[in-house]
Amino acid sequence: MRYIIARLVSFAFAMASFFYVVTGLWRWWLYGFYDHSAPVMLLIAGVFFCGNCWHYLRMTKYQTQNYDWYRSNHPDSIYRDSVACCTCGARRIHVRALFNHTYTREHFCTQCGKTLYYSPEGR
Repeated sequence: MRYIIARLVSFAFAMASFFYVVTGLWRWWLYGFYDHSAPVMLLIAGVFFCGNCWHYLRMTKYQTQNYDWYRSNHPDSIYRDSVACCTCGARRIHVRALFNHTYTREHFCTQCGKTLYYSPEGR
């Protein structure tokens, strides 16, 4: 449910940036360089678009780099049911929550600090 809300927010930002692009280009075409609000609208659209792309790439990374991904890419770092770091080989793995409205936990190595994989909160 949380991922659906995050996708809806991402969609809303995409629609807002599209609205600002269309409105800014229309005002620029209609009034030419005499209208100074058109470049501002295009700048706002660029900020919305960049924020939306960054949010989408971050959410995609959190969803694809999960435990199954880590297990398939680093089979030599899995010992029975425990996980080891693929960089330094340490078996001390800690979990921390990412507090940026992603509802995701990060599993990282305490020795070298490398992020191993992500998991959703509540599981």
